[in-house]
Amino acid sequence: MSDLEILGSTGEVWDPESYMWFFEHVGKKRCPVINISGGTEIVGCLLSPLPIMPLKPCSLGGPALGMDVDIFGDDGKPVKEGIGHLVCKQPGPSMTKGFWGETGRDDAGELSIDRRRLGGDGLSTIVWPPCLPRS
Repeated sequence: MSDLEILGSTGEVWDPESYMWFFEHVGKKRCPVINISGGTEIVGCLLSPLPIMPLKPCSLGGPALGMDVDIFGDDGKPVKEGIGHLVCKQPGPSMTKGFWGETGRDDAGELSIDRRRLGGDGLSTIVWPPCLPRS
């Protein structure tokens, strides 16, 4: 474990106590936790911090490389402050066009706003790092 330099996390939402336990006990308070939001269907991530950014417990950072994402409200408009839906505005480099044998429909778990793909994650603008521009 002394060779660890970075900790990774994806999947479920963190609570602060569990995040800090992971950072303190597994990472020995020296390894950053790189928490990403992504999905199997895109073979990648939508949001990711960089190891050189200041990290806030339980946060996700900003858009991952090659991803055009933003936070949209239920009305289909970008949210500048508050809570909304994580939306992928353009296809990413590794997104699938469909699923084998499944034609004419999107993945049953996906939603869309104005033909933009919803990532299925709720998001607060509070976690958007001020060092990254919002498109």
